[in-house]
Parts: sequence; C-alpha cells; structure tokens
Amino acid sequence: MKRHILLGFLALTVSAISLRAQVGINTEEPSPNSALHVTSPDSDKGVLLPQLTTADIENIPIVTTGGTPADPLSINEDGLVVYNQQTGCFSYWKQAANQWYSLCGTPPPAIVATECNVTERGIYIAGQVFNVNNYLQLTVNVISPGTYNITAVSDTDNGYYFTANGVFPAIGTYTINLTGAGTPTNAGVNTIKFTLNGKEATCTYSLTIQTPDPDYVITSVKQMPSVPWPVSQSLTGGTYYAEATLRVNKSGLWQLTTSSVNGYQFDGAGEIDAASGYNPLGSFPQFVTVNVPVSNGQATAYGTGADAFILSTLNSATPSNYPFNITLASVGFRIGNCAGITVNTNTGADFKQGVAVSNGSYIDIPLTVTSSGTTKVTAMFAGLTFETSQTNIAGAPDEIYMEAGVTTSIRLYPSTLGQIPNQSGSLPMQLISSKGGLDLQCAKNVTVDAAQAEFTNISWVSSTYEGVFTYDRVSNTNLQVPIVTLSVTANIAGSYNLSATQNGVTYSGSGSVPSGNSLILLNADPSHHPTTSGIKSVYSVSYPKTAATTGTVSFDIYFAYRKINILSLGQRGSGFDRPFPNATDESAANLILQNPANFGPTGTVCVGGFNIINGGSPSNATTLKQLINNNNIDIVYWMGDNEISNNALSQVIVDFINLKRGVFIYGEQRKAPAERFINMLYGTNIEAPHRTGKSQFLIENIPGDPILEGPFLPGGSTTLAGKYLGDDFSNGSRITTWASSAPPPSVKILARWRGTGGVYNEVFSFYDNDKGLFYCGDYAWANGRTNNNNSNNAWPSHQTGGVPGVKNSYTNGDNGNGTGSDGPVYNSYFYANVMAWAVKLAAERVNTSYILQ
Repeated sequence: MKRHILLGFLALTVSAISLRAQVGINTEEPSPNSALHVTSPDSDKGVLLPQLTTADIENIPIVTTGGTPADPLSINEDGLVVYNQQTGCFSYWKQAANQWYSLCGTPPPAIVATECNVTERGIYIAGQVFNVNNYLQLTVNVISPGTYNITAVSDTDNGYYFTANGVFPAIGTYTINLTGAGTPTNAGVNTIKFTLNGKEATCTYSLTIQTPDPDYVITSVKQMPSVPWPVSQSLTGGTYYAEATLRVNKSGLWQLTTSSVNGYQFDGAGEIDAASGYNPLGSFPQFVTVNVPVSNGQATAYGTGADAFILSTLNSATPSNYPFNITLASVGFRIGNCAGITVNTNTGADFKQGVAVSNGSYIDIPLTVTSSGTTKVTAMFAGLTFETSQTNIAGAPDEIYMEAGVTTSIRLYPSTLGQIPNQSGSLPMQLISSKGGLDLQCAKNVTVDAAQAEFTNISWVSSTYEGVFTYDRVSNTNLQVPIVTLSVTANIAGSYNLSATQNGVTYSGSGSVPSGNSLILLNADPSHHPTTSGIKSVYSVSYPKTAATTGTVSFDIYFAYRKINILSLGQRGSGFDRPFPNATDESAANLILQNPANFGPTGTVCVGGFNIINGGSPSNATTLKQLINNNNIDIVYWMGDNEISNNALSQVIVDFINLKRGVFIYGEQRKAPAERFINMLYGTNIEAPHRTGKSQFLIENIPGDPILEGPFLPGGSTTLAGKYLGDDFSNGSRITTWASSAPPPSVKILARWRGTGGVYNEVFSFYDNDKGLFYCGDYAWANGRTNNNNSNNAWPSHQTGGVPGVKNSYTNGDNGNGTGSDGPVYNSYFYANVMAWAVKLAAERVNTSYILQ
C-alpha cells in the first residue's frame, strides 16, 4: 500500500515539475536561471549528496554509449556527482574520458594507448644484476592527461621487471624510461608484457637474455707505472699492474692471468660493462681498458732488465694470449733534496757558452736509496754530459753500487774532457739511470752564461719615424720614440749589450746573436726626456771587435719639438705678409717656414711640422676665441693694418698670452691698435706714433740673444747685431716712449729707428720671452715675394728657394736723418730666427689643455 502511495506522490511531483520551468525547495520563487533552487529556511541547512567510498564509486554501473542499463537508476549521464568519503572530495563522471575526476584537482589516471614502440638499453646477461644502464624506452600516446603507472614483466617469471610512474600533463606522444630491476635467472628470449594503469596493453616486446659467457680478445698491454719496477721489493697490486685493452664482442665477466716469472705474476677479473671505455648504448665490438694487478711476490733478480710475460684469457668464447715485458730497475732511488743539487764549475763562475768545461767540474746529487743495486747516473744539459765514476776521475764513467735504506750523495763528472756548452740561459738538467730506479725527478736548472759576441762590423740601417724623438715638455710625454736598426756581422756568436747616451736619452739593446749576419734593435728608454729639444744628436755606440779592440757605429737622432699649430691672421691673403696654408703667393713668410730643411723633423729647427690655420681678420672676440680654442693654437701670427680695433680683441690676445701661455707674433703699422694692445698687456701708457716712408732699422747688440744669435745667420756671421732691417714702401709705427723711459724689465728691444738728432731711439721691434710676445712696427716686414725677389726697392725679406738671404742695396730706405741711405737688410734671417724662437717657446710653455673662456 505504501509503495503505491509513494509512487503516486512522485507522479504528482513529476507532474508539477513538468508544469513549471523551475523547481524550488523551501522557496516559492526559484531563480529563473536554475532548474532546481534549494534554500535553507533557517539559514542553517545544506544540500547533502550521496556519500560513497572509492570502491562504491567505482562500482556505479555506468553505461557506455549505446548500451542498455541493467538498472533504471544506472543512466549514462555526463557530470554525475558524488561525495568521496575517503578522499574528502567531490567526484564527477566525465563521459568523454570515461573516467571519474576529482574536484580537488587530483589528476585521474591517464588514458593511454601504447604504440608498441620499444627501445632496449643495456646488456642483459643471465646471472648479472641490472644496473642503471638496463632500461626500456616505451613510446605512448596520451589520450587524456593524468597519472600513470607502467610495469613490464616477462611472461615467465625470470627474476626481473621494469617500472615507471608519474604524470602526463597534457595529451600527446611521450617516451618513458622504464627502469629495470632484479637479476635474470635464465638465458633465452623473454616476452615482455606491459600494464598501464592496471590495464594490460595489447603489445609485447621480445627481450634476449644472454648467456654469461663473454667474448673478448686482448689487443694491447702496458706496464703501469711505466718507470722500471724495483727488484727485491714487494710489488703491491694497487700500485703495480698491467693495463690491458680488450676488444669485446659480447659482454660479461673478464678473467685474465699470467704464469709466474721471476717471482711474481698477474691475475684479475671484473665486469666488462664496468670497465673503462664501455658504452652501454653502443654496439659491438667495443674497446675497454682493465687493470690486471700483480697478484703476489716481487722481482727476485735484475737479469736482463726485463721480464717477459704472456697475458691469457680464462673464460672468453674466443681465447687469446698477449706477450708483454716488465722493465726492471736494478736499484731503486729518488732525489733526496732537489734544492740540494749543487754544480761546481771549478772556476767560481757559471758555465759559459762556447767555453770548454773545466776538468775539475762536478755535480753533487743527494739520494735516498729504496732498493740496493748498481747503475750509472747521467746528467745532461746544454750539450754537456756528466756521469758517475767509481774512480772519481773525469772522463772515466762507470756504474756505482747503492745500498738500500741509505741517504747518500753521488758525484757526477764530465763524461769526456773538453766539452763545450752549446746553449746559454737557465737550462733544465735531465737525469737518467742506466738501469732505472729513479722514481722522482727534479726540476733543476743550470745557468750557462752566453759568450760575448765579437763583431767584425756594425752599420746603421734605419730609424723609425725618420730618427725623430718628439717630446712635449708641457705634458712631459714622449710623442714618438724611434727604434734604431743596426746590421751586424759577428765572427763569434754570443751575447751583446750595446748602449749610448746623448742629450739625456739612452739608446740600448741586448740579447744574443749567431755568427754571421743579422739585425739587432736599439730602443730609447721611454722614461727619458731630452735635455734639449729641436736639435740633432749624434750617437756613437762602441762594440767589441776582439777581446782587446773595439769599434764604433754612429747614428743620428733628431730631438724634435712636437707639431705646432699656427693661427695666421691679417687682411691680406695667400701668404702675402704671413704664413698661409696651401699658399699660391710664394712669399718669404711661407717658403722659409715651410722648407723642411729649415723647419722639419730633421731640419735646422727640429719640429714635427706645422698646422697653419688661416683665420682671416676676425672682427669680434667670440670669433677669435673660437679660432684659438677649436684649433688648439700655439702661435698667433697677426700682421695687422689697424685690425685689433677694440679692447675685446686685445683682451682675447692678452688672455691667450697670460692664461694659455701662447706665443703672439704681432706686426702693426698703425698707432692706435699698437698702443691699445701694448698698454693693456703691460699696464703702461706708451705712445707709438705712425710714420710714413720706407725706413731702415739698426739691430741691437744683445750677446747670447736667441733671436739675434739664432740658428739662421749669414755666412761668417755669429750675430745679426749691427745689421739693418727694412720695412716696406710706406707706413709703420715707432714706440717713442721708451726713448726717454725704460721698457718693462722683461722686454728686450731688438731694433730701433734713428730719429731727430741722429739718435737711434724710436723702437721698431722688441720681444718678451716671459710673455711670449714678439712685436714689429710693420705688417710687411717678412714679405719677400718671388716675383720681385731681386728688387732692391720693394719687399725687404729676401729668400732663394726658401733659404734666407741678404737683400743688398735696399734703396730709398730712410734711416732717420732725412737724407736716405742704401744698404743690405737681413729681414729673412731675422724672420727665420723669430720663428725658431717662437717654436721653441711654444713647445715648452703652451698649456694645450687650456680653453679660453
């Protein structure tokens, strides 16, 4: 009756559910988005799903697609949910995977299909335990990711198995290594079956277990250690053994032995797959190395110095024998103290190359003797041979007896008389025992001095940088250091040491030369600086020709100033009155300065050369400063006709002189700019009135002056004092103030004009070595163009091919008395000496790193 009531109630409920879109329990208004909406009336209740164990869950009769349920409650529903009491997690059924999944995230067992792709690794031998090299590689196709547990066993129990477990993170193809374990019991072919997550795979694999009999042959045998073994001394297998190389065709246990010879023999055994060189993944044949130790005993007699053995296989399918020898030492000893080896030349000095060894020479060697016996000990170095001698006589080598347990010293004498060393230096000594036994060598060197070379001739070949030694005194650095190459002919080979010093710089070279012709190099000491720059020094190097005579070889070194940067300024261009880059007007100002015989690396004034920058006639201070700073100017050469026209331009030059310590060469024929600049520089109030007409000026007498007694002088003259300078056709300025008052102390007046009363009192030219200033009251004083070089009434600076010259009968030159005068003028010599002074001063004082602000 109750069964019918329950069924009726369920029928009514189902009818009610079918009449509505949603069902609510404890709610009249279920969510329109839900099929079933459950609420807790007192907010303290939940929904309880079936509570099952893992076994219960696995026993739920899930019906596969297309099947017929055996029970109405067993329905094929994707997403069926239960609570697993054992794991404490909800599980749901995934139809596509045909598996239960945990909501806690624990991976389910993976769904795997094997491709029966199996690779065998290692050697499998009956009775031989598996090691890390024994495993199977299995390729599987993962349909659904998850955990895996794979085992592989023989269809008949043979004492081993393979296994692997883990997680497949995603679908795809994987290759798994199944680790082998156990020991095969029987040889033969086993069928291996695989089980994946408890399900037996359809594929199998045939694994061959080999018989334990190996197949190998001996291919070589070595004595180890390779030094001769001692006689009458116990031979331990860990130290003394035979190293055998085997060609293996089949793995297994190797066993090698010899018969007893001279009181000892060899025996050994081991696993081939544990031998050196064995490759578990490789194919056969393979080559391995095994050590067969001395099994017992010791060598009882020295005999011939070698014992003959035959090494044989005991268990190989292919028997083999291999003969080998053990070299013996009749005595055992070692160097007791390497530092204690002493060498006596009987002269109190080292051996010398090319000089015969003294008959009284010997070598003492301290020894520790480990086994008694006789031997001859030999020491060799530099082509010399020293040996033991029972008679202690040089030239009579012989064996000597050594007693075991004794610390002693042996003395070696020259093996033959009159030996000559053929090498020099610190040379290694090689020690040899004729009957072996020397088991500890020494790194002992013997000093052999080189013989002094003797030369028949030495000649200069070349000097790099054309023999120029360029030095920057301001930065105290050498810019170029030449290397001198000499050609030598030696009649006696040996060592040499050549050296010479000039002008504060030493050139030297040392080494060894063979007999005959060769080249040697002399180098300047890079830490040395010349005491004087801008000159040529002649080096004379002495060398030995024989033991009693010497010869000399000479070479020139030019101690040049560094390259000088000149800023050339003035209204006139193309080198008309001033140096000019790439000048087309061949005036004296260009040709004299740019003639390398005058100014060059090997010129009268040794200088690395000039960078001449044409700056035109700058009209403002900014432009002038940029020209100086951008070109790192050393000398400003400004021939002006009222061009330093304001205080700002004058101040730039004053800063160039005082702060950068540059050299300023200034020619000005107008009153105002000359007075402005000089008064600003010195803080004076001079007057420099303008004069018209061509004039001549008497050169002062200043003994030792670098300009008046400079490097450029006419033939037979030692000074320009008393000679005349000339200006150009028309204008000039003369400083009249210093006629009645003294100039600043650092100023030296170079030339004056004879004014009223016939007195030479108006200053035409002066210089100041402290300031780096040269001044001339005419902008064309250095002009001497080629097109009228021979004219005696124009352009006072005469030159021929860039060589300074005298301009004779320079006519219409007013000397100040109003009557005019004719006579020679020496402007080109004066100009060349001014530039020589400026180059030297610039190289020694200009601060090349200073930037005008």
